[in-house]
Amino acid sequence: ATALVGAAALLTVAATVVARPSLAGVWTRRMLLLDDTPWPRRTRLEAEGFVDGVRTVARGSDVDLVVHADAAGEVPEVVDLRFRPARGGTWRVERMGVRGGIESGRQAFGHVIKGVTEDMELEVRGGDARIRGLRVAAVDAPALERLECTATLPAYLGGGERTVAASRVLQVPRGSTVDLVFHATKPLAAAAVSSPSGDGGDVTIASLPDAAQGPARSIAARLGPVEGERTIVARFTDTDGLANREPVAVVVIAVPDEPPRVAVRMRGISTAVTPRALVPLVGGISDDHGIASAEVTVDVEGGTTTVLPVERVRSGTAAVEFTDDAPESVSLEPLALVPGASLALRLRARDGCTLDGGANEGASDAWSLDVVTPEALMAMLEAREILLRRRFESVVSDLTLARERLAVDEGADDDRADATAPAAEGQEPVDADGAGGVTLESARLAESAARAAGETAEIAGAFRAILAEVGNNRLLTEELENRLERQIAAPLAAIATGDLPGLSARARGANAGDRTALLAGADAVLAKMRAVLDKMMELESYNEVIELLRDVIRTQEEIRTETLRRQRQRAKEALERP
Repeated sequence: ATALVGAAALLTVAATVVARPSLAGVWTRRMLLLDDTPWPRRTRLEAEGFVDGVRTVARGSDVDLVVHADAAGEVPEVVDLRFRPARGGTWRVERMGVRGGIESGRQAFGHVIKGVTEDMELEVRGGDARIRGLRVAAVDAPALERLECTATLPAYLGGGERTVAASRVLQVPRGSTVDLVFHATKPLAAAAVSSPSGDGGDVTIASLPDAAQGPARSIAARLGPVEGERTIVARFTDTDGLANREPVAVVVIAVPDEPPRVAVRMRGISTAVTPRALVPLVGGISDDHGIASAEVTVDVEGGTTTVLPVERVRSGTAAVEFTDDAPESVSLEPLALVPGASLALRLRARDGCTLDGGANEGASDAWSLDVVTPEALMAMLEAREILLRRRFESVVSDLTLARERLAVDEGADDDRADATAPAAEGQEPVDADGAGGVTLESARLAESAARAAGETAEIAGAFRAILAEVGNNRLLTEELENRLERQIAAPLAAIATGDLPGLSARARGANAGDRTALLAGADAVLAKMRAVLDKMMELESYNEVIELLRDVIRTQEEIRTETLRRQRQRAKEALERP
């Protein structure tokens, strides 16, 4: 019986060897040669993306694991994924989901491991198949280590290179050529620098290894003359086949050449000028890259336009200042203007831009001026003097009223003496009105003196403006200068900066016992102010006399003109007699 069983077994083995020779070979290697060759499986699994059992991924990324089951065998209903950190730990088991149907003779199963930050060991089980010894290696993805940016300026700006501070937004002068060098944190197997195109695609500017100019850790790109705004994107692929998680994007902005900034004003000129006037301009001209030229244009209404170059502006100068001591003066005398004309005066400046669109121009406001006779201008200025005199009369009146109230308050001191509370040792007595030794009227005097100081200073400045206008219109005489400056403007300025502020300070710090001295100080200041006011009154009378003299001169001119007309008429009649 035993022999029969043995014979049957031998027949079975022989039949198996004949029917499945590959299985017989595996049996032979395992049983006789003691090899680890696995037994044939009904299910065949293959993990995607592993090379020699290792898959390299970017640290911190989500890892999508895909396993394919060969449809020629038995496709399992369930595929499990087991994984744990490579440094050791507990195995986790996750069910892999079916992805789609059978394609190309394979069925896909997948699972995503979130945020892999360290190396991991994996195993896959499905049907009778096992995949062991898989490993996920987490390494840092390539990233931008530093960015270098150099701009070559356009020729009209002198050319040359300028280093631009690295940032996500790079601003360079319009028309510059820009060189960018992206340095990666790892050696690169491939890299590309591109820019989005208008049709939704990308235009490649540079790539590795085709355009490698240096070590494989960097890629260089050059942008032609930059116009407008342009986005540049750099993508890296390292020697592990990993790409940077987020493309490096920078925006290159071409900063347009701004027009020159012209901030000037007329000094000592109002709305009317004489034909011989000198118009001073004060302020400044500046440009972001340099001024090429500047000029003053004078447009005569219904007439011609005259262009007067500003000689003080040199080409390439970044800024020019016209100070009060050294203004840019425009002489109207060469223009041969006649009274009754109107003109517009403006200062223009241009830069040296040679790009499309040409040079940029900046301009000041246009000042409209009426050309008048010297007599008409002096009449206008004299009318302003009268208004200033009336304004100063009001200032003197207000301060006088405050002084009178203080004087009345002094007379009432005896009546309020009993109402003053006794002071503790080391403290000032407090008046009945609670002002701590300073009465209400002395405080009002202080306020009135402070207001008068401001008003007086403005009036002094207005008289000096009249003086400047007389001088700029070339009508200044020694007598006029003495009137406006020495007899009015200078005394007013001294009162505004010294006497009135001093009176205000004394009034604010005065005690009840200082009232008499305070009144004397107010009287002294008022005396100075009235002295100047008297000068103004005298000057007004003088102006009236001058106007009478002008009337006499005009009458004489009319008589002379009429006499000449009659003489010519008589001569003509004498010639016509037979």
